[in-house]
Amino acid sequence: MLTYKADLSSPDDREALKTWVDDNFSDLDILFNDAGIQRWINLQNLKHDWSWYHQELAVNLEAQLHLTFLFLPQITAQPNGAFINISSGLVINNGAWVPVYTASKNGVHGFTQALRLQLQDTATKVFEILPPAVNTNLGGAGEHNYGNDLDEFADAVIQQLQDDLPEITFASSWDQLRLIKQPTKRRPRRPGICLRITRPLRTPNRCQPRRDADLKFGRRVVTIARRYLKGSRSADQGPW
Repeated sequence: MLTYKADLSSPDDREALKTWVDDNFSDLDILFNDAGIQRWINLQNLKHDWSWYHQELAVNLEAQLHLTFLFLPQITAQPNGAFINISSGLVINNGAWVPVYTASKNGVHGFTQALRLQLQDTATKVFEILPPAVNTNLGGAGEHNYGNDLDEFADAVIQQLQDDLPEITFASSWDQLRLIKQPTKRRPRRPGICLRITRPLRTPNRCQPRRDADLKFGRRVVTIARRYLKGSRSADQGPW
């Protein structure tokens, strides 16, 4: 096995990596973009200069784009080429505690979808891996000790790659991803039921966000509506 050490936050290092690969692996056909860092950031208590925050974007997003651009001609020329990009389960449910990480991984997700569409008429495959929380040291030692087992996650990823699934994930992220991919089924409406709970402002045709009182009221409405839809109240009593 040959290895090469590079700082992927640096464009010069990325280009040097491309030169080294050309010299040692001229028939490269797969690029696995898995470099990433994660920092917990309180946006109301910023303590660093922009270069510190930008490093997370540079490693997580810019490096994936730049390396893809560099290796695209070489990989698409191969009969069985593939790009494998790592985004995150936080693409599905944003992580407020890691705002720059979440932004960077949403960028990877969007770029990977665009890349897949542009290469759909070629022999090159494009995969995206959306990991849930996994028990690793990403974000700092001990930060993810609540996550999924790394070996189980890796086995699941390999199996899904073998099954040619374009979007690959595991555990809770699997359920969430499949849920948002399902077509929305619209139920026929029953007269007399409204589940949109808002409190009108004085300005016509506008509504303010729900507050605690609205949420309590909303729960009561939903409970009554469910009973009504199940037929627990007769038609002459109405929904209330």
